[in-house]
Amino acid sequence: MTSIRFIGTRWLAALASAMSLVAALAAFQGCSSEPEFDRATLHTPETLVQEFMIRYKRLPEHATAKQKAQAEKFAKVQASRPDPDAPSGKSERKEAERKRVERAKVDTLGAVIDTLATRLGELKGISRSDAAKQAADLIRKEPSIQEDDRKAVLDRLGTL
Repeated sequence: MTSIRFIGTRWLAALASAMSLVAALAAFQGCSSEPEFDRATLHTPETLVQEFMIRYKRLPEHATAKQKAQAEKFAKVQASRPDPDAPSGKSERKEAERKRVERAKVDTLGAVIDTLATRLGELKGISRSDAAKQAADLIRKEPSIQEDDRKAVLDRLGTL
């Protein structure tokens, strides 16, 4: 008789647990859809300046000797690897090298500044000139920007 009571108690506990799980799932049924994200809050002048600083520090002219050596070693290894999907590896390696060189040309201070200026103009809820003023204030305070580069950035932002 005690074993039947024990089994019944376990069964009731399992049933109560399952019912509470079903009740919890029913309560959160509306939470299964993707949350809506306000894209207007995606960027602010501060976040765009932070992104600018990351890209600025990655420019080839600011790389240390160690970073340049690592980049050359990486490029050499990438160029030596054949593309498994390509019929002949030689043309693909040449194409990859050409793209790498083009990418290095695109990564210039002017391109980084232009990207910052363009994106400052796309912010919602703030005028282009106000965003440029806030970004200029932040860039003036940034100690890691070289003085010539700082002047170029501030000149470009001053025209917005």
